[in-house]
Amino acid sequence: MSGRGGRHGRIIEDVAIEAPYPRDESFRTGSVYAEAWRRVSAALCRAMAEER
Repeated sequence: MSGRGGRHGRIIEDVAIEAPYPRDESFRTGSVYAEAWRRVSAALCRAMAEER
């Protein structure tokens, strides 16, 4: 999962998700996905704050 900043095409953080494929609905509602999403969200917030 990669987070992109306000400027298109700029990768701000690469977040590895350690989970087997295929990932179904139970994965997307589980704790591993939630933690990855929190990391991506925090990275996006930091990037947006830097661009102000």
